[in-house]
Amino acid sequence: MLTKAPPYISTAIQEILSAMGLPGVALVSHALSSFEKNRQQEARDILLKRIQENDAVSYEDIQKDELIGTIYLYANCAAKGAARANLDLLAQAFAGGIKNRSLTLDNFHKHINILSSLTRDEILVIGTYLRFFRHFQDAAEKDSASFWGTVKPNAWSATMESLVPSCFPTTEHVSVICGSLSRTGLTLPQAPHLGQSPSHSFTVLLDEVSKLIDFEKAHAAYPEY
Repeated sequence: MLTKAPPYISTAIQEILSAMGLPGVALVSHALSSFEKNRQQEARDILLKRIQENDAVSYEDIQKDELIGTIYLYANCAAKGAARANLDLLAQAFAGGIKNRSLTLDNFHKHINILSSLTRDEILVIGTYLRFFRHFQDAAEKDSASFWGTVKPNAWSATMESLVPSCFPTTEHVSVICGSLSRTGLTLPQAPHLGQSPSHSFTVLLDEVSKLIDFEKAHAAYPEY
């Protein structure tokens, strides 16, 4: 049990998750009831863990109904069977929103639409791309002669070299994954640029979400889920 979590948030999470449980064994099998109970507990532990890790305890400026509403939305994702990895991404968004005082129902709705359906492969591609993007971005900031327009194409090329063939057989496999990410708004089809051939570009929406979430860490922890 996590003992350092803020009492108010901890209690709210527990009560909302419990309230959303199935009505009883009279209506469902014992196995399904047990699964639902375990999932509630797992969702609670994931959320409290991320709150602790982010030291996200400065929630005084967040309206109570906004806080309770976002916990409810998170609990609803758990009740609907969201994978543990997706719950973890949402928990990171929740904790990050508390920490920087940006947590609202509208923002969390947007995060649910983006994060709740991401697959393991998609999380891997996003995390790898962001690692190289930040590397080339830092290099451009340090070198005044660097051409900023090459940051994204270079990050794309490095991502492909890192993932193919070690993780995926061909570059087409990665392009297909990037294409599937367009449903979330994290990617857009991209024409060849500056001699590179990226099939898709990552959008400003990813820039926004990645301020709250460590995708590469999430993928590294995936086996734990």
